[in-house]
Amino acid sequence: MRAIIALATLLAATGSARTAEINVMLTDALGTSFNELAPKFARANGHAIHEVHGPSGGLVRRLNAGEPADVIFINDSGIDEPIRQGKLVPGRTDLTRTGIGIAVRKGARRPDVSTPDALKRALLDAKSIATPTPPGAASPPHRSSR
Repeated sequence: MRAIIALATLLAATGSARTAEINVMLTDALGTSFNELAPKFARANGHAIHEVHGPSGGLVRRLNAGEPADVIFINDSGIDEPIRQGKLVPGRTDLTRTGIGIAVRKGARRPDVSTPDALKRALLDAKSIATPTPPGAASPPHRSSR
């Protein structure tokens, strides 16, 4: 919910600027919230919003390749390097936090993940592990290994 409020506030803050095309890069994790808010903002303010969705790593590669972005929403590990390179204005704003989830089949024993070593043992003992595709994606399609 905080991410939605922050996104709405950020979009509203640009509302006092003259009508413009706003190039937005955003991680797939914020797509649903953005897709709800952006059209309302565009209609209310007359701005055209050009959006590019993808995993954070892919968006950073696009930014590094010269693709324009007025606003970029990516994970914190991806944003620091473009700021250091001068491709983004310093002064980032953290909007939200995300976590990593572990799911097990109904009725299966819950793995011990209470410590880093316990998590490592649980992963090594697992019959299958789903991983992001492509690397860096927040919501991957299922892909098993082992």
